[in-house]
Amino acid sequence: MPQEPSRASSGQALTVGAIAAALAVAVPALVLVGAAPMPTLMTDLLALAGWGLFIALIAVHSSAWRQTPIASAGLRALFLLLGGMVVIAVGSAALASGPPRIVVRDVGMLLTACAVLAAGARLMQPANHGELRHIQLISVLLLAFVCAGGLNAVVAITQYLAPGSTWAPLNVEGRAVGHMRQPNHLATQLLWAYAALVALHEIRRFPIWLFAAFCTLLLVALAMSASRTGVLACIVLASWGVLDRRLSTQSRIALVGAPILLVLGWWALAASAPAVGQAFGGTALLNKADPTSSRWGLWQQTLRLIEQNPWLGVGWGQFNFAWTLTPMEPIVRSGGHTFSHAHNLFLHWAAEIGVPLALLATGLLGLALWRAVVGARQASGIEAPLRSGALAMLGVVLMHSLFEFPLWHANFLLPAVFLFGIALGKGAEPAVAARTFASASPTLTGGLIVLAAVVVFHAYQPISHLYHPPEDGATEQARIDSARQSPLFGHFGDRFAGTLAAPGSRRLEPYREIVFEHLDVQLLMSWSQAYAEAGQLAHAHYLAMRLKELTQPGAQRFFEVCDTPLSLNFYQCSQPRSGIGFRDFR
Repeated sequence: MPQEPSRASSGQALTVGAIAAALAVAVPALVLVGAAPMPTLMTDLLALAGWGLFIALIAVHSSAWRQTPIASAGLRALFLLLGGMVVIAVGSAALASGPPRIVVRDVGMLLTACAVLAAGARLMQPANHGELRHIQLISVLLLAFVCAGGLNAVVAITQYLAPGSTWAPLNVEGRAVGHMRQPNHLATQLLWAYAALVALHEIRRFPIWLFAAFCTLLLVALAMSASRTGVLACIVLASWGVLDRRLSTQSRIALVGAPILLVLGWWALAASAPAVGQAFGGTALLNKADPTSSRWGLWQQTLRLIEQNPWLGVGWGQFNFAWTLTPMEPIVRSGGHTFSHAHNLFLHWAAEIGVPLALLATGLLGLALWRAVVGARQASGIEAPLRSGALAMLGVVLMHSLFEFPLWHANFLLPAVFLFGIALGKGAEPAVAARTFASASPTLTGGLIVLAAVVVFHAYQPISHLYHPPEDGATEQARIDSARQSPLFGHFGDRFAGTLAAPGSRRLEPYREIVFEHLDVQLLMSWSQAYAEAGQLAHAHYLAMRLKELTQPGAQRFFEVCDTPLSLNFYQCSQPRSGIGFRDFR
């Protein structure tokens, strides 16, 4: 008979688990750090390091953690989906000129997601008497979600009621963002906290006054975010309350009443705006001429990319590259912005990897979701609220993914795959065990993830110093040379070398990789001029025409010379030429 862990060792594991959970879930949601050119990188690295520590530290304190989770149909589908994306990313680098530096970052994130998925499944292993072995660890993880949402709610309410606060300024649109970067990101974090709170309430049964107070806090902050995506995602929680009759009456009321109270909150904030002296951002959103905030135009343009590249897509990670370099007339470029994602998960897949593979990926995701639904319905006892809560939280982030791209951020992707592990994990059966990146040694896997985060942070420092030079830093040229040596981010140094080059000395080589990271007006203009100086006027003019479509002030100034008598001397003023597409610029 295997020995049960002592009370002291269990308490030690729980303490370590609470710390690791806070580092993995709460810290990335509360510590807002980062600046150009990659403002979300530091948050991603915090999430990577947190989840790596979680996997490594908990594995050390739990012998059962080393067992391999069963490869149920749902888990197999998700591992196949993530593994397939790794193969596609590598294939894109080999066959579609995908830049290696960007592909390496994406592959690392996907492999980390595999490890976190396995971690969630391991926590659902039953003990000898049939109950969950790691119920306390799951509880502290859910508590980390609640803390992240609760503290963000406090910040959000402070932002709204004291918009002049220097430590937590209000969004320029009159919408609270908490310590997240966007109102929609705040909404997802708050709804995750709401669902986790309900699951914990079913396990622990909080005092009714505490449960009601926390639910109210989260909903008030959600209303102040004025997130329309949050309103739609709130319906997911209400559906949980309607369909799951195993929940307590208190939990069902909290879930079903959430969207109703949220709508009332919007109305109250709009009605009280004159008295409070603070304009409610939701009013302006509802009165917009385009209620989709440019998404509808972007989706139309994405469909054009899909129509022109139906079988293999435009290439992994190349949506922005192809979108910018594909003529979109007569469709007006959405809001004058340059987009790196389709703002819809399934359209983005279809555009980048082609319709057949996108349908396969959607089918695998759908199978995993269906198996999670079946598992939640069949669960009993303490498992039921955990599986149902994880499924509801997945529904929230997938609803968000229909309008934005949260899964491209580690602080959303890694919790999401962990929740999938909770929803799909079962007992260990080695005969059908999943063979994953994390199966052999969770401790080693977690340590490698933390090490990777440290390596990426170190590789990014020359780029940070280039964009934000320290007071006693080196000369600009020295910082550019140092940045270009970065193994993962050297293309940002290439950008400076290209855009700052004197007229007549521009070369095409510095643009080789940076144009795949994100093409904006300045880079597109400089790249066009480099082609002109290289004598490739057809390519230079093609880029100029794409620049003209962006309808941004900086872009339009590039064409002011076309209104002068000297216009014939400038390539950007010549007639359009056909026969060129985005693939000619790889």
